[in-house]
Amino acid sequence: MIFKSLFVTFLLVLCYSFCLNINPVQIRRGQHQWQDNCIKVQEYLLHANQYKSVIVGSSLASRLHGNNIPDGYYNLSFGGLSVYDGFQILKADLHNIPDTLFIEMNILHRKPDVSFTAAQTFPVSVLLRKHLFIMQDKSQPAVITGNSMMECVGSKIIDPFTGRYFNPVMRRFSSLISFEPYQNIDLEQSLGNNIIKEFNSDETLKQTKILVPLLYQNVEYFLRQKAKVVFFEMPMLKDIENSRQMQLVRKSILYRYQKMPGVTILPKPAYAHYATTDGLHLDSKNAEVYTKWLFTTWHQ
Repeated sequence: MIFKSLFVTFLLVLCYSFCLNINPVQIRRGQHQWQDNCIKVQEYLLHANQYKSVIVGSSLASRLHGNNIPDGYYNLSFGGLSVYDGFQILKADLHNIPDTLFIEMNILHRKPDVSFTAAQTFPVSVLLRKHLFIMQDKSQPAVITGNSMMECVGSKIIDPFTGRYFNPVMRRFSSLISFEPYQNIDLEQSLGNNIIKEFNSDETLKQTKILVPLLYQNVEYFLRQKAKVVFFEMPMLKDIENSRQMQLVRKSILYRYQKMPGVTILPKPAYAHYATTDGLHLDSKNAEVYTKWLFTTWHQ
């Protein structure tokens, strides 16, 4: 009985793998943030030679509007992580160092997640994912099913920007009828106040000062590899624009790189011109506007 079950399971896995090889899935979104990050890394490592420019950052830069990012660019920004994790992923493939590296400046106080990058860049795992599509996160049946459901039901119950189902606990009865995305103003204000405190706290500044040398180390590594480096700042809540944290970040980067060949520091966007969903992350419309501004400014 056990043997028969194992044999049937093996056949099903074999058939599923065969189907994936015939018709590879084109999915960039998982079931949750961690899986989104995994899929993003796996896609990059499999096709790194196709991208001459790479963006590294946190969940803020991951909001850059995909349709307005030029061809040949890859957004290697991760929700819940930071630029330091992006650096480690890029270093895992030394044969495909990008010509231009865009670095988000906002979240420099978040430590790198060594376990994440180690798991995603382990050579045996990378090799298996390259030759066995079934080993890739995007090929999991639950992921394919979830993305198929999203395409079927449309935006009525799914946030069209994040691709997540509207949280029924956070949704008012009126939005169930109108299908309007739920927006809790009190919650946003509360989150904004917490973010303002974080960006002005002694602990955040202390952590930034500890990690800035790691930023310098990585930037200068990529400069030695003949990559151009572009620093950019994502707009956030206007009350954070001149916070102690952002002033420290700008000062640290300008002090080190203002006159260094190969480094460009793009001008700071006017935070008040953009709207966020929670004080940190741009909403869909403003993400689109900012993405156009970012690359227009860079190409001028």
